[in-house]
Amino acid sequence: MEAREIIRKDMEALYLGNLNTVEFNLNLPKKGKYGSEIHWISGHERFLDTEGNVRRPAYGTGDRIISLWAEFFYKGVSETKEYKVCILEEKPKIEVTKVEPLQKKAQAGETTYLPYVAVIHTTEGKTLVHRILWENGAKRCYGQTGEFEERGELDGLSVPVSCTVTVEKELRKEKKGTEPLIEYFDHGEASLEEGSRFYTAQKEMQEFLLQTDDDQMLYNFREACGLDRKGAEPMTGWDAPECNLKGHTTGHYLSGLALCYKAGKDGRIREKACYMIRELGKCQDAFACMPGIGEGFLSGYTEEQFDKLEKYTPYPDIWAPYYTLHKILAGLLDCYEFAGIDQAFEVAQKLGMWVYRRLSSRWNSG
Repeated sequence: MEAREIIRKDMEALYLGNLNTVEFNLNLPKKGKYGSEIHWISGHERFLDTEGNVRRPAYGTGDRIISLWAEFFYKGVSETKEYKVCILEEKPKIEVTKVEPLQKKAQAGETTYLPYVAVIHTTEGKTLVHRILWENGAKRCYGQTGEFEERGELDGLSVPVSCTVTVEKELRKEKKGTEPLIEYFDHGEASLEEGSRFYTAQKEMQEFLLQTDDDQMLYNFREACGLDRKGAEPMTGWDAPECNLKGHTTGHYLSGLALCYKAGKDGRIREKACYMIRELGKCQDAFACMPGIGEGFLSGYTEEQFDKLEKYTPYPDIWAPYYTLHKILAGLLDCYEFAGIDQAFEVAQKLGMWVYRRLSSRWNSG
């Protein structure tokens, strides 16, 4: 057989199992049945490496579809085949002791939705919110008044959940006053008394911020725009590399630094804020040099999340890109207002213009 025919037969013979619901490691052979050498390339080694080791996404972050490429080589001839691998998120490791009762009011003849989550209590003494899977989905429209009992279960836990829906002929709408009850002041008009519990908590937060690794807070931004990560460890939790909220914690961190400096005027805190702003400015400049990225863009990922949003891509392939962007913008503006860092306003202004240009172009084209 010719080399290309051997490669083709090896491609046909290679079976990796059911790739639609992957929970365990894959067997990725290095040699084909008819003699081809096989090299593997993964589209996301954090979840699936070239040895076939699988790392499932944390519960709540959604399944991941990863591209896996097999390169077949035989006597100077090569061909590549792509496989789509769906890696299932981890099952929740929660023991529920109690589910808080759920109640809802609805209007007859109007579409309504059952609660998306329930408040639960665990054996570890934690109070959490957990996603609900309702029988026949969450959408409802009741044709008559009365009380209805809807049933479902906690996602991944098989714990039963019920919701009492009271359907009325017409729901009364509450009228609320619009006069402000308090006035805002936040520019140093008040300070905490030394020795108080609040002052102690403030000092503890200051020490926490001083110990926080700035380069780790910059990890996702540098990774997304191609800059050196300076040996920092990846973020964890909602800002882990596999999470599509990454970047928002960094925005909170900027706000924390700014507010801490405003309260205590510790120069070390301001130095950290200045470093963060300088480095984010470099990330913004690096993004501007990347193909397909608009000027002024800044985030812990590329514009892909915003592209998916405009195509109505559902969760978990998309999370909340503008929510994340708001946290970053808020942090930048806080650093400008409370720490007096002029560059923070410049970076925020460029980012704001990116938002304006993007939304304006979509609005005008629609």
